[in-house]
Amino acid sequence: MEKAFSVARDRYLTLSIANVDFALSIHCIREVLDDLAITALPDTTAGMPGIVDVRGNAVAVFDLGYALGLGPVAHTRDTRVVIVELWRGGRRVLAGLLADAVREVHQIDDAAVQTPPRACAGQLRGIARDGARFLLLLDMDKLLSGEAFCVPAGAAGEAREAGKTGAADDADGFPPIGAAS
Repeated sequence: MEKAFSVARDRYLTLSIANVDFALSIHCIREVLDDLAITALPDTTAGMPGIVDVRGNAVAVFDLGYALGLGPVAHTRDTRVVIVELWRGGRRVLAGLLADAVREVHQIDDAAVQTPPRACAGQLRGIARDGARFLLLLDMDKLLSGEAFCVPAGAAGEAREAGKTGAADDADGFPPIGAAS
């Protein structure tokens, strides 16, 4: 009698940045939006071009091209903003990720995911194949945890000290879900 076993599988949304294929676990994705008008904010880094309105919430947008060292995302008819939910400081927050294009959903077996090179370990969870091409699986917790992708702590702290409050003045740059802008 043959022993049955199951291989753990996960689904990933694939997207491209500078003709490189990346993938995000669908578990963190809330929605995909057409390229929206991004409102620039003062004193933010180049990796955060600004904020967008998502159902009345101001959501920080991060340029994945910049984050991955591939140059800024060019705004074309294929450009999309992927809205993700992340955990920061014990609360769920929204973030927008700017990508050149969003492709499709792939199912990837855990056994098919290879460990990324050490130099990419801060950005990638793993590498998988889709035919002849590689899919680079992004690690959102590590990728968006760096200083380059947050409102400068000084600006957020100064606003709080001055008694100003608002959705975007958290030290990590992310408004909590449902916070009014």
